[in-house]
Amino acid sequence: MITNMKKRKLLIGIVVLLASCTQKNVMEETSYEANIEKVEENLKFEDLIESYRYIQLETTPGNRIGEIKNLVVNDKYIYVGGDDAVFCYTMEGKFNFAVKQKGHANNEYIRLSSMNVADGKLFLLDYVQGKVLVFDAEKGTYIEHYRLPYAAASVAGREGELLIDRKQLNNTL
Repeated sequence: MITNMKKRKLLIGIVVLLASCTQKNVMEETSYEANIEKVEENLKFEDLIESYRYIQLETTPGNRIGEIKNLVVNDKYIYVGGDDAVFCYTMEGKFNFAVKQKGHANNEYIRLSSMNVADGKLFLLDYVQGKVLVFDAEKGTYIEHYRLPYAAASVAGREGELLIDRKQLNNTL
């Protein structure tokens, strides 16, 4: 039997999934209704998605991931991030590079809270130092950094723009 908590989580997941499936430049508002009372008790993962595959990530002594905090997947690479490092793998699971540059220098971070990949760049947010570090998304080499005038929760890059989400954080930097 599906518990109320599972029903709520499923409903939230469905709403998020449907909300993220919007077209660009469409101003028309569409609403969807999900009847969680009719959800089957034995709902399988395979029933929810069209296709999937497992990719075993290469493990070497220098790239032990630990706790996963962020995950970004594009057509070429899989980026796995935690508090202290970001690991990049090919779509076949082969280790490509790791960004492990902790410290106070321009190309270093104290704690990573968010990451995003766009326009061939890997954007990493260090909320402790209040800066965004930019690395080459295919090689992992440092490009530049930006100091933020306020606290930020997440970062994204898009078509030459840097997008910062403050959420409910106080302006305390």
